[in-house]
Amino acid sequence: MEVSFGYRALRLLNEGNAKCRDVEVWNRAGETCFKQYSSGTWISNIEAKNHCNLMQSSLLIIDTKQKHTFAEKYYRSTSAAPALVGLSDIASEGSWMWENGQPFDSSHWGAEGIDFNNVDITRPGVFSFNADCGWIGMYQNIFMIWDNSCPKTSHWFCAYNP
Repeated sequence: MEVSFGYRALRLLNEGNAKCRDVEVWNRAGETCFKQYSSGTWISNIEAKNHCNLMQSSLLIIDTKQKHTFAEKYYRSTSAAPALVGLSDIASEGSWMWENGQPFDSSHWGAEGIDFNNVDITRPGVFSFNADCGWIGMYQNIFMIWDNSCPKTSHWFCAYNP
């Protein structure tokens, strides 16, 4: 299957962008470059990870309050689509872990910012089988993280430290 990769990114800060490739977003405090990719077809989380690896990066990890704040500002200042990030509970149902091995810290998200219930919040009432992957996005003006199906994504974030 051939997948064409597009992207949507916004340079929020001029300082530091020279460290990033192409038009990636520079997160100065987190020392991270990231970029949102999209494809015209559904792909799996494995294919998204492989794409990030080809770009010498990995799926975005939001494991600090600062990274959470930056990602929320990015979403609030763009029309970015909900996207896959490097969070899953594939290894053990209900135990959410970032790709770097760190456990998910809910304190960065607040009570309304988490929805791990196997329902795709962007399509209320739609149960999502294999909802073992983490997604981020805006829902009813709240920056959220939720579980969604791993075998189907069309948007994801890759990130790296330059």
